[in-house]
Amino acid sequence: MRNLLVILAVILFLAPASGYIGNMPFEWETEGQKLMAEFNHTIEIAPGDDYYIHFSRSGIETKFTVPYASNLSEEIQAAIARSPGWMQRELARQFEYLDSRYADLILNADKRYVDEIAFSIAYSPVGSVPSPEVIYDNARFLYENDGFLDYVKIIDVYNGSDYYSTIQYRVLENGSEKNFTCPPAIYYWFVVSPRATIENSTYVYGKFWRDYVFNHNDIGYPLLKEKLSGIKYMWDCKSYHPPAHRTWKESMASHPTAIEGVNYWVGKTITALATGDRPGQPNVVAHEHNGFCGEIHELSTAALRAALIPAVPINCLGEDHVWCEFWERGWHEFDEWWADGGGSIDNFDEYRYGWHKIMSALFALKGDSSIYDVTPHYMREGDRGDIEVAVSDIFGNPVDGVRVTVFGSWKANNFKDKVWDKTVGEIWSKLPDAFREKWQENYTKMREWYHERVPGIVPWVVPSIWNYTGVDGRCAFHLGAGHSYLFLLQKDEVIYYEPYSIGKSNAIHYMATIFPNGTRNIRIKFVLPDGMPSIKKEHVVQPPDEGDYLCRISFKTSAYQIQRNIWDWEDGVAKEDYGREEVSSAIKFFVVDEENFEKYREGKVFDCYHYIYSNTGEISFNTSKAFYLVFQNTAKRTTVLTNISVLFETNTGRDFISMDNPWSDVFEKPTFNAGDTVILEGISTSEGQVEVANKTFNVNGRWQIYWNTSHLEPGDYKVIARCGDFERTYTIKLADLSPPEIEVYSPYDGEVVEGSVVIHGRAYDNVGIESVDMDVAGEKISLLKNFSYEWNPPGPGDYNITIGASDYQGMETKKIVHIVVNASGTYKPLINRVWFTPENPTNESNVVVFANVTGDMFSIKKVEIEMNGEAKEMYLYASNPVQQRH
Repeated sequence: MRNLLVILAVILFLAPASGYIGNMPFEWETEGQKLMAEFNHTIEIAPGDDYYIHFSRSGIETKFTVPYASNLSEEIQAAIARSPGWMQRELARQFEYLDSRYADLILNADKRYVDEIAFSIAYSPVGSVPSPEVIYDNARFLYENDGFLDYVKIIDVYNGSDYYSTIQYRVLENGSEKNFTCPPAIYYWFVVSPRATIENSTYVYGKFWRDYVFNHNDIGYPLLKEKLSGIKYMWDCKSYHPPAHRTWKESMASHPTAIEGVNYWVGKTITALATGDRPGQPNVVAHEHNGFCGEIHELSTAALRAALIPAVPINCLGEDHVWCEFWERGWHEFDEWWADGGGSIDNFDEYRYGWHKIMSALFALKGDSSIYDVTPHYMREGDRGDIEVAVSDIFGNPVDGVRVTVFGSWKANNFKDKVWDKTVGEIWSKLPDAFREKWQENYTKMREWYHERVPGIVPWVVPSIWNYTGVDGRCAFHLGAGHSYLFLLQKDEVIYYEPYSIGKSNAIHYMATIFPNGTRNIRIKFVLPDGMPSIKKEHVVQPPDEGDYLCRISFKTSAYQIQRNIWDWEDGVAKEDYGREEVSSAIKFFVVDEENFEKYREGKVFDCYHYIYSNTGEISFNTSKAFYLVFQNTAKRTTVLTNISVLFETNTGRDFISMDNPWSDVFEKPTFNAGDTVILEGISTSEGQVEVANKTFNVNGRWQIYWNTSHLEPGDYKVIARCGDFERTYTIKLADLSPPEIEVYSPYDGEVVEGSVVIHGRAYDNVGIESVDMDVAGEKISLLKNFSYEWNPPGPGDYNITIGASDYQGMETKKIVHIVVNASGTYKPLINRVWFTPENPTNESNVVVFANVTGDMFSIKKVEIEMNGEAKEMYLYASNPVQQRH
């Protein structure tokens, strides 16, 4: 067994409506009691497995679990260790399907990019990660785009191994400028994620979408980078409807924000209705300039994220419309309509109450292909029903992991409306004009009542939404009124063809209708076979009420299943994309003594106390006997995450010391970068000592040590904690997790020089530099780690000086410095032609000015145009060759 006393300072939980799940602290000490140890950690318990903590007079032990990264190579383990601690578990799970190229990517990346790269790997669909090149460019263009935008900036927060990034942004609210910080979970899932909707994250036209939609345009179409230039605010916190065919001047006069800028750009980029085989990837949509709502929401989501605005695609799949939302202290609707036909910003009532679209359900799509329900955003309480599906086996036990797919009656509703038009509508049209004029208002109300309140009878073949039963065998839906619904259940899928599948166990249920303002809470029960009956073996007895030791426990659970997105395919072929679906959770908790613990492990009937089966719990008890705290996951297909907080106190006066931090369930030993400062934390009941790397620290009570590992070699280090006659040894691993760093003192990037150039700088590493070299003008030169080299350019022109350094672990870094070598004589760029469109502008026209400019022996650095005494930068247009459909 592995001895553990743990405290985890902060765990970042990545889900759309959640941010940090931190500690659940207790008071330090009870009167008359002295704190011995504190356990505070989130444990992942697999289906059918358990976790326990054993307390006895000789110490505290936890169940030994195989570390997640134990079967991975040293290189991959190092890459995981360099990544933020809060994502290491998911990253280790993903690396089971990946090769060492992804580890190389993390290990050799600029430190700023590491968390974005690691997240994009860890939280892609399981086993379906974009190429390392795409992952790198996705991170690189986050920061390159950030350097251009004024209303937002990426910030990096270093909190030991749990470091993270997010964005700070500026809005205009009621005429006042305000600044806010985005929750990290929102930043990672809805800005960083390399997958905009359901497209494959890959290069199209040689570019990744985050680069292409921001930096490229076709002649005659706007450039997103230019439109966002100089904008100070992300949003003005206003709900509005952008008008059709508006000019840029009108847009900025009404809403001088990035939200309006992106909405305008999408409208002017997709100027035609969809034709041909429907482009389905952001770059293709941006280049082919046609589409319906599918293409518009694809490009809108990509453009918002390229502009560092959190965005998520919204699917009203059952009724054939999609759009997106952006995040600013909450989610807000964002839609641009067909062929530059206007749009909608922050109007959740638009579709159900503006368009009178009788919607069944709506969901948002995350980058790992999982979904979550957003129906309540768009339908008022009286226009939807809350449906709970409960699945049990023939013995009454809950069945988890059952997919429940819901089909609404969209096409039947359309047919229903046609029936009205062909019958009542035709009769109405033949009535005298005077009669119709008098009763028109009543007829309109009757027609609306029929449209909204009378359901279609036959469900449509396109699913509206789906969900999975959790630990309690239940899942829930919010479904719109005015539909009939078909519920299709599959457990343990064996055959799959697009959204339809057959499981080992299947069931179907038809619900005729949900009426508005009627019964809103409906429960549907199913019975599916799911194995043998479970026999209750725990016998709950009265707990002890006195003793020398006080134990206080609190826990809270969440749960997930790895499941497939049933509506995720490409070119008519289903993709095997599995994401992390959050489901209902619960854990079985009880306390047993040592004798009954052995009976529990042997599958016999046993006595226990403080029995709880719930998603939360909090208890305390006194005892003088050794005991086990047991957390058991009885589900078959659901992993339960249990955040456990335990305090151990005593009034015996006996000596005890623990090191609660660092801790890891990913590595056999907590692993850190050699040269970093490692924080050691723990509790000592009286004066004690902590010894590490030949240094001794005196401690007492709750203690904290900042261990500077500078000048220490990679390897294992023993941490020996002593208090009186009690001693405990822990092991920490230091590894080389950082590539070398390079500083170039001269020349500086962009410097204009004449004659010879002295290249001066240094390369350094946390462990040691093995080699340094320079590549310039086709010549490769070896350098010292503190280098100074005089280089004679072959002639005037632009040159890139590339300095490369490698350390003893084989990690590499390159730094490029661009210089211009000048010479006597007159050199200047040529302005060959200037023109504008339209040829005969009016004061309502969008005027685009073009210039064809060429250099001589130097590249063009900047082009400006002066209008009314104001200089404005011009941007490079259509620099890529003509694209072909990929």
